[in-house]
Amino acid sequence: MSPRTARFRSGPPSTPPASLLAAQKLAGALVLVGLLSGCGDDGGGDVVAFCEAVEDLRTDDPFEELQVASPGEMRDAFAALAAGVDRIADAAPDEVGTQADRYADAVDALRDELAGAGYDPTRVDQLDYGQAVAAYTEAAVSVDNAADALC
Repeated sequence: MSPRTARFRSGPPSTPPASLLAAQKLAGALVLVGLLSGCGDDGGGDVVAFCEAVEDLRTDDPFEELQVASPGEMRDAFAALAAGVDRIADAAPDEVGTQADRYADAVDALRDELAGAGYDPTRVDQLDYGQAVAAYTEAAVSVDNAADALC
């Protein structure tokens, strides 16, 4: 587990400026930690599509080049992240469907928290944001484990 993941497992940062960086790094953790395993062809159509979707998101991290982002850049990056995770959930075979759906729901909840604050970290409700971070981290690890087993 990378230091980035360990940081987010303990909850969101307590100061608003750190929240912006946490949201950026959290989404990066999705790619770097939540989906570290590469996927291969094991013959199942849904499994192959799932593995390809995981690999695509892993290699095309929408937060990779963001250090400190404007609200518009955060909105766009979260939209790209949500699209990638939705693709994973749509392609997930039955044996990982629940985890993938929970993952998509967690990304949506985190995105909703930030969108509700106009992607302005000074306006994020820290308690709700912390709960969204925890749910996101748990779901990302679950999908990582599923991808590791299937791909």
